[in-house]
Formats: sequence, C-alpha cells, structure tokens
Amino acid sequence: MEIGLTKGEIYKIVNKYIGVDGGYLGDFSYQSHHDFYVELDLEIDPYEYEGTTRERFIAILSDAEPGVQARIIRGVLDKY
Repeated sequence: MEIGLTKGEIYKIVNKYIGVDGGYLGDFSYQSHHDFYVELDLEIDPYEYEGTTRERFIAILSDAEPGVQARIIRGVLDKY
C-alpha cells in the first residue's frame, strides 16, 4: 500500500520550499502552472480547480495518487 503526502508535508512544500506571495504560488502564473503539468506529461488541468495557483496546486497535490505526487515533487525540485 502506497502512502501519499500528508497535509502538513504539502503545506511545507508550498510555504517553505516554493513560497507564497499574496496567495499565489512562487512565480507560477495561471498559464505557467498549467504548462508545468504538461511538461511533466501529466493530464492535469489546473483550470478545473477553483482559487489561486496556490489553492489549485494544493488541491491537485492532495488529490493525486502517490506516484503522481512524486512526479509533481520531482518537477518542483527541477523548477526550484
């Protein structure tokens, strides 16, 4: 059984690693946030989620299966 990220781990990634400014996630625009998943070959559309890039990223990462979470985290490590 695979275990995914906890809510606390997700918030650490968002707030302490990527960073948040005015509710927005790092230097992500809405378009670059969309492109981020395309570059990872993931069929995730952040436009299907409500809120800021930060809120969308948290929802996507929370909902993702552990293997997909790992791919997203690797993408974050490459970007930042």
